[in-house]
Amino acid sequence: MLIIIIIFVVFINQSKLYTNKLVIAEYPQITYISHLEYATHIENGYTEEDLYWLSKIVMAETFYDTDEGQQAVANVVLNRVSSSGFPDSIYEVVWQKTGETWQFSPCGDGGIHREPDERAFENAKVILEGKRVLPEDILFFYMPTKSNKSNWIRSRKVYKKIGVHNFCY
Repeated sequence: MLIIIIIFVVFINQSKLYTNKLVIAEYPQITYISHLEYATHIENGYTEEDLYWLSKIVMAETFYDTDEGQQAVANVVLNRVSSSGFPDSIYEVVWQKTGETWQFSPCGDGGIHREPDERAFENAKVILEGKRVLPEDILFFYMPTKSNKSNWIRSRKVYKKIGVHNFCY
């Protein structure tokens, strides 16, 4: 029987505990390890893992943007989770690929590996707790000053520019 051991990377940032699961090894000799559910459900219906991955994509996409810009990116991720056209979890939305194209460019260029700062955590958290800065049908965004491989995103109807991004239907 093959068992995967999971290590929890834990860091403390200004009296707050954040975690990330990291698979480090596979051990075929071990026959049983009890399941540990570290990412406990928070009263508002999200897990620490949800907060961590939402914070990661917020940091990767908007680390230099305004708070409203960071919150808008977080809103798009949650809008996608709620939409039938996208995966059902924050983690899966963040890491979604269409063909060979990542839905979020930091997943392809390595920016997703930047650790989120306190501001990214706070802006992700307020969105997870129910704040809305965008309507539910806003599912896309792009930076108009950055060249994109495809003009497809630029063909989307722009709802509003917030910070450095255009947010689209």
